[in-house]
Amino acid sequence: MHYAPVVFDLSEKSVCVAGSTGFLGSWIARELLSEGAVVRGVSLSGRDRDPFGIETVPVDLRDFEQASEVVHGHDALVIAAAVTSGAQVMAQNPLAHLLDNVLINGALIRAATLQGVKRVVFISSSTVYPVGDWAMSEDDFTGDYFASYEVVASMKRFAEETCRHIGLHSETEAIVVRPGNAYGPWDHFDSENSHVIPALVSRIARATSTLQVWGDGKDIKNFIYARDLARGIVQALQNGESGEIYNLGGPTEVSIRQIVDVLLDCAGKPDLHVEYDPSKPSMIPVRRINSTKAATDLGFVPTTSPEDGLRKTYEWYVKAKL
Repeated sequence: MHYAPVVFDLSEKSVCVAGSTGFLGSWIARELLSEGAVVRGVSLSGRDRDPFGIETVPVDLRDFEQASEVVHGHDALVIAAAVTSGAQVMAQNPLAHLLDNVLINGALIRAATLQGVKRVVFISSSTVYPVGDWAMSEDDFTGDYFASYEVVASMKRFAEETCRHIGLHSETEAIVVRPGNAYGPWDHFDSENSHVIPALVSRIARATSTLQVWGDGKDIKNFIYARDLARGIVQALQNGESGEIYNLGGPTEVSIRQIVDVLLDCAGKPDLHVEYDPSKPSMIPVRRINSTKAATDLGFVPTTSPEDGLRKTYEWYVKAKL
């Protein structure tokens, strides 16, 4: 069903960004500022400022009383706060994404509802979709998950349903977005929590003879440059219909091998020996995303190609980290 856009003018609106010192949250905060919003950052990290200079309040977002205090008085809330990790951590500890995130999501959604926040955007995940080689649309949810991602997908889906009920039975309008895999500057590059692209960027930047890559490199994934995704999330806040879900994918899907080739070119290391290790944890074999609904209803159009985005990311990393 198609819905006409519901315009929520952000000019001078007070918007709380939960997770504003995180990778994606910091990009969202900057995009909100460009729309004239008054942004308040909230973070678990304890840092008092995000990469773009937005002052942030350190709060334990698992605690409802603290969550309630920080969302009080705001017109809107974007839930970008989350405990995240890479494939290695998820393989070793399947609960890594469950316990804290259930508390964070629940506390923030409840607080927003009881404090009368007008609009909430929750950032879900494409892991909620079943395994398949077609471009997943919002209606393709079945409840069947890729085994390695069952815990995180279940957690995200529970929060999605919470948002749907909030939108139906309260004055708070709740919108859900399911993004592709975000990457770009300010990501986590050098820890066990790194996702595949930042992990590859840091390894290639340091490699001198051999590059080891987890998996066989044939996984196909939808990656989206962080600024494109942040713009789409702001568009969902502005124009999204309460109770609706929107895919926010990148312009095209690419394989891990293609990403490696582009990054090797960026690094000027085309002859680096690459060893793929299929015995190591990898990702969903194929994940394609259909963003037609977001394009139609929100005006969402990702403009950064994988080649341009990867080059920008690699150049930023070399300048900032090495």
